[in-house]
Amino acid sequence: ICIVKGCAFDRPEDSKFDYGGTLGGPVTIPKLYNGRGRSFFFFAWEQYKLHLGQATVSTVPTTAEQGGDFSAILGGPTSVINPCTGLPVLQNQIFDPATTQDTISATNPTGIPCRFPFAGNKILPGRFSNAAKALMKGLPGPNQAPTTTNIYGFGGNYSQSIVDPTYNTTYTVRIDQTLGSKSKLYGSFSSRDNFRELGYPNLPAPFNNQGYPQDFETHYTRVGWDYTFSASLLNHLNVGYNRTNSKNFASQIGSSQNLTADGAPNFFGNSFPTVAFDGLDEYTSWGVPNNGDNIDNGLRVNDSINWQRGRHSFKFGVDWRHQQYSVISDTIPVVNFLRSETDVAALGGVPQFQSGNSFASLLLGEVDNSNQTVYNHSPRWNSYYVAGFFEDDMKINASLTLNLGLRYDVDVPRHEAENDTSNFSFTLPDAAAGNLPGAFLFGKTCNCNSAWASTWKKD
Repeated sequence: ICIVKGCAFDRPEDSKFDYGGTLGGPVTIPKLYNGRGRSFFFFAWEQYKLHLGQATVSTVPTTAEQGGDFSAILGGPTSVINPCTGLPVLQNQIFDPATTQDTISATNPTGIPCRFPFAGNKILPGRFSNAAKALMKGLPGPNQAPTTTNIYGFGGNYSQSIVDPTYNTTYTVRIDQTLGSKSKLYGSFSSRDNFRELGYPNLPAPFNNQGYPQDFETHYTRVGWDYTFSASLLNHLNVGYNRTNSKNFASQIGSSQNLTADGAPNFFGNSFPTVAFDGLDEYTSWGVPNNGDNIDNGLRVNDSINWQRGRHSFKFGVDWRHQQYSVISDTIPVVNFLRSETDVAALGGVPQFQSGNSFASLLLGEVDNSNQTVYNHSPRWNSYYVAGFFEDDMKINASLTLNLGLRYDVDVPRHEAENDTSNFSFTLPDAAAGNLPGAFLFGKTCNCNSAWASTWKKD
C-alpha cells in the first residue's frame, strides 16, 4: 500500500461527523413585544458529513499515443494478408482510412476495399482532427506502470485517490401563535439538502466516467389553524406546500469543451460528450450520461371537524391535493470509436482483432457511430386528488367501541400542462394512408381528453 504523500495511491480520507442543535421558547422583543403565553418559536438544525475514500484505477492512452505514436503496441506478423500490399498485417498495425481503395491488382484480384498502413505505426499531428484535439485537451497521461498487458496494449496505467462526500443538512423553523381562547395558528418550514458524489471519479473532469454529483432537496411548508367552537366542537385547517428536487447532473454539462464548440458538425448542446472505445483496447470511456432533474411540487389543503356528542365521536372533512411533476433533461451526445475505422480492409470476419486502434480512430476524427437525444420540451405532469370522509367512533359500552366510517376518493389521471402528448387511435383515418383507420392523436389539436384516461368509466 502506497502511503507516501503525492503518490498515485495516497491513503484517502475516511471521516464522519454529525452535529446539530435546537432552540425554542417564547417570542419576546424587549420593549416592543412580549409573547409569553401567546407566541412560541422552535428551531432545529443538523448536519451530517461523511467522507469515504477510495483509489480508482483506469486506462488512458500513453503520452506517445496521445501524440500519434502507436509503435509501442506494434506486434509481429499475423495470418491476415493486406490485399493492397500483399504483405502480412502486423498485430495492432494502424491503417490510414484516407487511403482506402478497391483497385484490382495482382495482390487484390477481386478489388477488396483495403488500406495502406501508417509508416512506423505513427500518425503525424498534422492529420489529427481539430475536434479531436479540442476534445482531448486536458487528458492526463499514465501515472503508474500498467497493471495488465495483452496483445492489444496496456491496462490500468492511471490511478487517483478520491473522496466520496455526502453532506446532509436539515433544519426546521416553527412558530405557534395563540390568537385568543378559541383560536390558534401555527406555521412551519422544513428543509433537507442531501448532496453526495455518487461513485468515485476515476479521471479528472470532464473525462471522468464514474462519479457524478447528486443533489436531493426537499422543502415542506405548513400553515395550520385550530378553532374551538365549543368544548365539544373543534375545526382544524391545514394548508401545505411540498417541493422536492432530485438533481442528477453530470459535471460535464455546461462545459466549453463540447462537440459544437470544437467544430464537429451535426451536434447540439453545451456538454462534453460520452466517448466510448473498442473493448479490445481497454481504454476507459469518457464522460457521464446522467442528465436529469426531477422536480415535484405539491399543494395540500385539508379541513376536518371533530365533534363530541354523547357516546359518539364524529370526524368529517375534505382533503384536496394538487401535484405537478416536472422532468428536465439536458442533452449529452454519445460518440463511439472502434478499431474498424483504422483496420486493414473489408476482408470479412474480424480484421480488427489484428489491426486498428480505437484511440487512433479518434485522433483522425473517424467516428464509428454516434447519437444524441435533443429534448425540445420539458414536460410538466399535473394531477389532483380530492376526497371527503365521515367517521364515527361510537362507544357501545366500557369495553366496546365501534369504528364506523365512509370515505370517497377521486384520483384524477395526470395530464401534461401544455397538452404536449400524443396517443394512437385505431379508428382515426390516416390521410397519408388513403384514410385507412389508425393514426396519431395530438393533445394540442385533438380537442379531447389529453390525459388519455378517464377518472371513471361506466360499463
